[in-house]
Amino acid sequence: FSRCLSIDSVYSECIRDQASLALKSGNTTAARKLLERGVSIYPEEAKLQSSLALLELTEGNNYAAEERYRSLARRFPSKAEYQLGLREALFRKGESEAVLSLTKRALKLPDTPLRYQSMLWILRARAILIQIAGKEQNSCEGADAILVWIKAAQTAIAEAEQTGVKMPELPVIKRQVSKRETILL
Repeated sequence: FSRCLSIDSVYSECIRDQASLALKSGNTTAARKLLERGVSIYPEEAKLQSSLALLELTEGNNYAAEERYRSLARRFPSKAEYQLGLREALFRKGESEAVLSLTKRALKLPDTPLRYQSMLWILRARAILIQIAGKEQNSCEGADAILVWIKAAQTAIAEAEQTGVKMPELPVIKRQVSKRETILL
């Protein structure tokens, strides 16, 4: 990608790909510099905006990432990756209820690649876990309702698995759901 940039220093894909490599290697400063340069040249380029939003999520700037993803989701309502990014930003802001209703809608988008379907299902299970966290220990009165949530999380996990896409966080979420069920029982 460095060679690509040396040949054409303003080619958006070269800028974005070089920034992605920098981000993967943990060099957020270089990634930010590249992406901000790219966005200044191509302010409407969705892929650059999305990469910058992902960087903002990585840095913990969830509000900025939410705004950027919200703009992309409005511009491209049928693109699951922007819907997913927005939901992830909301999740990280602690808005798990909003994530639940929005993931339900995002999962109904036609032609969503399996990778994004799997990620949406996993995000849904994570949001359910946040909704029930600690409630299974409080009293027996709400046990039936919590069991419904646990079953919904198990369904989300099963749906993610059915996509066939291997996600590294899936075993962790399965264990967390199983632990919640054990505590409840």
